[in-house]
Amino acid sequence: MVCPEGTCHMISGDLVMYRDDNHLSAMYTKSLKGWFARELTPLVEQSATDNP
Repeated sequence: MVCPEGTCHMISGDLVMYRDDNHLSAMYTKSLKGWFARELTPLVEQSATDNP
């Protein structure tokens, strides 16, 4: 998601992606909220079902 095809860019659209050489910026991280929700919610729900 962050580094498609193995290439990391400093800017995505109009957002700066990194605050330093290895930390994502707060604004870019917030922009990933929907992606994280879609990807992680099913995993958390499955884990809750598997480990009641």
